[in-house]
Amino acid sequence: MTFIGKLLVFLNLALSLILATVAFGLYANRLDWTSTPAKGDQLAGLLAEREQEYKDVCSYGLRPAQLRKATAFASLTAVESRRPEEKKWYATQLVFVDKGATDANPNRRLLRDPNSKQPIPVPNKPELRFDANPALDALKKPMQALDFYQREYDNTLTAIVEQAKTLEAAAKRDEVATQKMVGEKGLHNRLAIEKTKQDRLDEEKLPLRTEWINTLNGLQLFQQRRKGLEARIRELGGKVDIAQRP
Repeated sequence: MTFIGKLLVFLNLALSLILATVAFGLYANRLDWTSTPAKGDQLAGLLAEREQEYKDVCSYGLRPAQLRKATAFASLTAVESRRPEEKKWYATQLVFVDKGATDANPNRRLLRDPNSKQPIPVPNKPELRFDANPALDALKKPMQALDFYQREYDNTLTAIVEQAKTLEAAAKRDEVATQKMVGEKGLHNRLAIEKTKQDRLDEEKLPLRTEWINTLNGLQLFQQRRKGLEARIRELGGKVDIAQRP
């Protein structure tokens, strides 16, 4: 029991020393929650820092934001006040682009600021500045109204359809002519038949030619013999009747 009592006493002493050390540390390094301002090396209290931060926010944060909001709202109001007149101007320009532009009065490009690339407005008017030179289309001609190009497109499409019909009709005529040439009674077939007939005639003419040559040779031999007989008759003092000679 004496040993246990001594052990508990030492444990109590150790815990007391530890807690005393912690208490001294908290006291020596305590946070200053007062509003005491900073003096020399002494830092200001935390409450004083919070108050200064609040003042900075009110002076340099919230109030400038309110000022920017008021300025932006005033600018927006001024822009919105010009909006009805600008809408009329844009509506007029859209009608001109759609139907009004002609070769004599073509469309023109807007002038833009070289830095911001934004259109340049006309002072004190709800309008934008245009370039003096006309805008050019894909064919490098003055750009006319959309209605003009729509008519050109429709006319071109109609011409293409007509040409397609013409080509289709020509193709059908070619098809019919081709059928006549290569069909059962077509020109090619008839030409082949005629060539076959010509070949058969040539085959039939071959024996006739042989007979004709033999007949011609026989006739020549007959004429020679006749001449010889006539000469012999004359030698014998006879007469030859020329009228009966073939």
